[in-house]
Amino acid sequence: IALAVVGMSSPARHSASGSDAGAGAARKTAPASASPSASPPVSESASASPSATTMSTITDATSGLSYGQLSAPWSSGCPPTLSNPQVFNWAAGESAVAGQVPSSQATGGQATWYGAACSGQLPPQYGYRSTADLENVTGALVNAFNGAYYAAMPHNFAETQSQPVAISGHPGWEITFTQTYTSSQGMAWTNEMGAVVVTDPGNGAAPAVFYVTVPGNLDEGNVDTLVSSLRLTPPVPPPAAPSPAAPSSAAAPAPSAPPAPLYGHIYRKVRNHVSRKERHPPFSYRRRVRTARGGTEDGDNDA
Repeated sequence: IALAVVGMSSPARHSASGSDAGAGAARKTAPASASPSASPPVSESASASPSATTMSTITDATSGLSYGQLSAPWSSGCPPTLSNPQVFNWAAGESAVAGQVPSSQATGGQATWYGAACSGQLPPQYGYRSTADLENVTGALVNAFNGAYYAAMPHNFAETQSQPVAISGHPGWEITFTQTYTSSQGMAWTNEMGAVVVTDPGNGAAPAVFYVTVPGNLDEGNVDTLVSSLRLTPPVPPPAAPSPAAPSSAAAPAPSAPPAPLYGHIYRKVRNHVSRKERHPPFSYRRRVRTARGGTEDGDNDA
C-alpha cells in the first residue's frame, strides 16, 4: 500500500485514476440512519486464527488496538508517508516493501510501494457521533484511502464485503476491497487486497481505526490474518473541559451589623464631671447648706 510520497494531489499509494476515476464514488454506503444492528449478523473478528497465535503483538496505546506482527519481510512501523492530516495520522503499525513503482509518468522516477497495516484514532473530520455511524464512517475512510494512497498506478477498485463486526466485544464495522492494476509496468504484483475496520470503544473515546493493504507478492491472506488478530482495550478518554461554575443558590449572608459606637469616652467624661460636682458643690448649694445649719438663706446664687 504505500508510496514514498503520499498526498491528495500527488501520486500516492492508492488513488483512483484513469478507468478508476469514479470507483470511489461508486461505493455503496448505507443511509445515515442505518444502524449496524439492522445489518447482517455480527462477525466476531477478534477470534484469533491459528497463524495469529504464533505472532508477536503490536500494541497501539493511542487507539487501544493490538494485533499480530507478521514475520520478515514485515517490520514494525507504519510507513510515515501514509500519515496525512487531510486524510489520517497513524499512530502505530507494520509494513513490508513490495517493490518499486513509477512515481511520475513524466519524469520516469521510481517510488517504494509497501504492504502495510496501520492503526490510530478516528479524527473529528469524519463526523462520528454514535455506533449508528459506523458503516458510513468506514465507507468514508475507504473512499479517502482509495483517493489518497493508490493514485500512483492506474487501477480498478472493488468493494468485496461490508459487514458489522465485534472486536473484543465492542461494536465495529469492516469493509474489505481489492485493487486491480491495469498497467503493471514491471511490478511484481497485479492486484492488492485490503480492509478497513472501525470500532467504537464505548467509553466516549474516539473510535479505533485499523487499515491493512497487502499486494499480491506479499501474501494477500495476511489481510484476514491481521484482522482476525485484532483486540481492543479502550483507551482512557481525555478529561472533559471543566464547565463554568454555576451560581450558588444559597442566600447571600446578611451584612453584619456595624460595631456599636465607642461611647466609653463620653461616659467617662460624665462620670468624672459628676464626681467633681459631688466633691466641689456649686456656691449656691454651699449657701443653702449653711443656711440649714442656722444661717440666713439668701436664695440661690449660681453665679
